[in-house]
Amino acid sequence: MGDIRPKPSGCADSGCLIQKPRKGSMVTNGGCRCIKNMVKMQEYIQYSEATIEKLAALIKDYFDYQRARPVPHRARNTKAEILALIQAKE
Repeated sequence: MGDIRPKPSGCADSGCLIQKPRKGSMVTNGGCRCIKNMVKMQEYIQYSEATIEKLAALIKDYFDYQRARPVPHRARNTKAEILALIQAKE
């Protein structure tokens, strides 16, 4: 599983489908131009697929980890355990 590529930048329109503009930044109101740019949309699709694959693998590993070690006397799924698992995968 490779690294996730950076998210493509949006078009700076207030209704951009890829990336909402930051608060206080200058925007346009002519409509999102990203959907007309095939290269940008392909990059966004690849970014989304890579993100979904990485998250699915982390979730699968987490549940495998939980099944492998029973914890009888304390709550499972603590924040520290989840963060430790994510850091171990990176």
